[in-house]
Amino acid sequence: MPRLSVAVLAALMALAVQAPVSAADDPLCSTDALLSLVDTALTDQPSVPRLAARRYGARAAFLKIRYGQLTEDAAATLLNGLLDANVQGVEELALAWSTHMIGDHKALPRLAKDRPGTLSIALPPSAIRALLLTKNGADILMDRIAATPKDRLGGIAQAIMTAVIDQPDALKETIAQTVEKRNIPLISELIAAQLVTTEKNKDAWRDFILRRPAEQINTVRPVVYWLPALVGNPSLKRNNDAPEMAETRAAIHATVLAASLEPEFDFLNTYLNQTGDFRSTAAAAEAVKTAVDAGKVRPDGTLDAAWLIAYRALVEATGDRSSVDATLASVTIQTGRYASSGRVTVRDVIDHLLVVEALTPHVRGENQTQPEPPAELSETMKSKYADWLAMAEIVRSGAIAAEHTNDPMRLGMVSELLFAKSDIRGLAAVVDAAPAGEASVFTATDFAVRIDRHCASYLSHPAEAVLLAGQPIFKFDTKN
Repeated sequence: MPRLSVAVLAALMALAVQAPVSAADDPLCSTDALLSLVDTALTDQPSVPRLAARRYGARAAFLKIRYGQLTEDAAATLLNGLLDANVQGVEELALAWSTHMIGDHKALPRLAKDRPGTLSIALPPSAIRALLLTKNGADILMDRIAATPKDRLGGIAQAIMTAVIDQPDALKETIAQTVEKRNIPLISELIAAQLVTTEKNKDAWRDFILRRPAEQINTVRPVVYWLPALVGNPSLKRNNDAPEMAETRAAIHATVLAASLEPEFDFLNTYLNQTGDFRSTAAAAEAVKTAVDAGKVRPDGTLDAAWLIAYRALVEATGDRSSVDATLASVTIQTGRYASSGRVTVRDVIDHLLVVEALTPHVRGENQTQPEPPAELSETMKSKYADWLAMAEIVRSGAIAAEHTNDPMRLGMVSELLFAKSDIRGLAAVVDAAPAGEASVFTATDFAVRIDRHCASYLSHPAEAVLLAGQPIFKFDTKN
């Protein structure tokens, strides 16, 4: 499939697209570059081997629809093509888009070609959200829940809570009371409890327990007691709380609260579960929360600043970098970054962040001498530092040749450093010039997602690091 050059794309977009931007003064926000990357990802997707190709397309299509302000017909054509290709996540995207746009879940066949079972009880958070924001959406959802065997209702309560956690208390309360009226044993009270405990109003739980039987409250309290931390409230008191557990519970609450403020992903909860080191983890969590409060970390931004703050605070609190590194090196994670890295651990991500942090002033021309490798780097990354430094010199000079984009590892390095340099249009051009394949699709998607978080942050969601852990939620009701 032919691909337009970045220059042509940019010119067309400047004429045809006026996408909303919430951070117009952010040098990392470029709508034309974002859309160029999205088009590269979608155009190159068919060149990826069939099984791997199914992993790519949903995020790119969502960003194309939102920033490109596609018409209903254009969006339907895009989504139907990806549905036919059986791309992962596109059914969720299509459900959310059609429910929001059409406003009637029965009209879904207009988009999805009347595919059997497309609108089923196995609704993901994006579709649940779109449904709950329509008229009678809660009743429609509860009809489906009531008709579904209990053993298939899995995480429905948390999915509902996750979907609308950013909505006003009044809507959460309305949905909760609609659910309670249906009185489906074990289901209604759990869904309502999760909604109520994530209201900002700290008295909502008190009102809830006054209207529910005591045995129901005793059943759901152990499941939902920690949820208020997701909206910055104290945890619920538990009937069997022992005084000696107070410090432990306080540390857990602090960790969940900080993680709920982190953008994209969190590793502190995993570290706490792996080590049981409550005090050190709570200290690192407090450092993250302080950074958020000071504006050094944006909850709807990228993970970069938050992770370095959390890592350094954890090392300082434990006084044992090698132990922290060993734990983090045992935790694998899928962040959607680093196409050439294969299996990626939390420690690998931190290595990349440290390298980019060290080389950023150099690629921007702010210093004249080549920076030494940071002492915090792992031995593995130190062995690769010379390659990173060579790519930094090329990015600094602007003399990027085809040989630097033909290799997936070099493409990854050059792209990271162009992003660090704030040369977003140069980044889009480099990725567009790379050979079509999985590396180009992965890299284009990665940076389109990052740029979104410097623009309107359509893909961000409150408490995403705890509730979503990398799963996207596609929202069409939000505004920048």
